[in-house]
Amino acid sequence: MERAGKLKLVQVDASTNPELASSHCVASVPALFRYRQGQCVGQRVGFASKAELLNWLQPATSP
Repeated sequence: MERAGKLKLVQVDASTNPELASSHCVASVPALFRYRQGQCVGQRVGFASKAELLNWLQPATSP
């Protein structure tokens, strides 16, 4: 993985965890959330290419 050791990915099934999805106002999937030090610092909804996702994640993996 290109960002190994720099970020942690967690997958949640919104259909089996509706309370969690609702608490994050997930109305469409895929929905991605970026957290830093326990705070949500970014959200993205919908399909994205690998390049788009790596670009979106760049601030999270910068020192």
